[in-house]
Amino acid sequence: TFGYWSDNTWWTQSLSVLPTLMGFTLGGFAIFLSLGSENFRSLMARADGDESTDKSPYMVVISSFVHFVLIQMFAIITSIIANAASYTSLPSFVTEKINKVFIIFIGGWGYGLFIYSLLLAISVCLAIYRMSGLFAKFKALEEAKALEEAKALEEAKEQA
Repeated sequence: TFGYWSDNTWWTQSLSVLPTLMGFTLGGFAIFLSLGSENFRSLMARADGDESTDKSPYMVVISSFVHFVLIQMFAIITSIIANAASYTSLPSFVTEKINKVFIIFIGGWGYGLFIYSLLLAISVCLAIYRMSGLFAKFKALEEAKALEEAKALEEAKEQA
């Protein structure tokens, strides 16, 4: 990809993809926050044993989303800076060689952030998938418990 991000127009791809991805990310985050019942969210926010609450399944997903959003924002800001820098004239103390080094540095950094933010989507998807699996187990246990209670109630009525 060196040929792409060392060019002076790499940010167009980043600026055309990342704002849309950011919108979907924030929408997905809002949907995640409304996932499940209050009992489920309370259970998922608890940590196992003596671990800190930072390791709870709920906080793992929340931190994945926050990391995803922050990297997207850094990538967008870097792309905007690179775009703005490409349209300004060079100050007299900046040589052409320094400018080329800057373009390669900002291109590598910015495009690297862009690719990393796309790859983070996989991490967030897997975290949501894990939480969805936990929710399915929670609902199955909740329904089994309700069924047992209903059977016990019916047996109590029959005995009375």
